[in-house]
Amino acid sequence: MVRAREEAQLSGAVSKLVMAEDAERPMPERLDLLFVYVQERVAQVPFPASEVLGKAERLDCKEKGIMVLADVLLDGDDILARLKTHHGLLQRFTDENLKAQKYLLHSIEGLVQKHGGLLDKVGLGVKD
Repeated sequence: MVRAREEAQLSGAVSKLVMAEDAERPMPERLDLLFVYVQERVAQVPFPASEVLGKAERLDCKEKGIMVLADVLLDGDDILARLKTHHGLLQRFTDENLKAQKYLLHSIEGLVQKHGGLLDKVGLGVKD
């Protein structure tokens, strides 16, 4: 019993060390780690939103991580349905964070460009 507790403590210490090491990586590497993490979990039902949020916070890339979420979770034909499915997680990444909101809008613009058929679903605010 004591041995099991010691192993659990050692495992927790190693885990903390790995997380600290990940947080010290350059931002592009942290975003890549988040991308792989989300990509591996995208097919899970229900989608583990809290785990993804926690991973982004541990990697200290929550603000720019919204671009990863948009790239993985929103890319596809029915972006509106995907937005509805993941709106809670997207809101948790962007709530009271103007930079994250801008990153999300920029990512959605990129998806609209990538999928030409989405353009008719976007409201255009063009003044004459």
